[in-house]
Amino acid sequence: MKRHSIILAVLLTLVSVFGFSTSVKASTNTSDVTGILYARKQTTIYNLNDQGDFVASTSRALGPESAWYYNQLKEVNFGENSDAAYYHVATNEWVKRDINIIAPQPTQKLPGQVDNYFDSDAKVITVKNNVKAPVYDSYGDKTGKFVDPNTAWRTDQLYVIGTGFPVELAAHRIGINEWLSTEDTNVTARF
Repeated sequence: MKRHSIILAVLLTLVSVFGFSTSVKASTNTSDVTGILYARKQTTIYNLNDQGDFVASTSRALGPESAWYYNQLKEVNFGENSDAAYYHVATNEWVKRDINIIAPQPTQKLPGQVDNYFDSDAKVITVKNNVKAPVYDSYGDKTGKFVDPNTAWRTDQLYVIGTGFPVELAAHRIGINEWLSTEDTNVTARF
């Protein structure tokens, strides 16, 4: 009888230890979203290994004060109050959402819109005195054309290049793919 009690106690112990053990596997959710994120300072890049774990890269990082396009968001939930999210920024390169990443903005497809420039309340601009103003294209590159000083131009849109302050270029549109820098012009009429 004593022997049966010992065997029963051992079996119950084994069942309670091994039979009722629970392993927790992180759940993941991947979304095909696109957008732009901004890294305030140098930020670690993670690689996704074959087991589905994120491993910090020892050879690559996002540079400080840089903007990056992302095309996926992978949310990983490890349980109560423990989760993480990673943005896909390059082939098998992910950035963890943290305080170094500023408000990722989703990109949008705007129907019927050819460009994404701001409408401007400035309607007429005049090239400053003694300035032979270079004409820029939509990429912010000089076209090789110039506009004479003291000439007036009708404008409808404002274009800004750059993520920080001061911006690299702010320009008013004067024609198809033709822009004049705000540094070379004065606004002479607003509507």
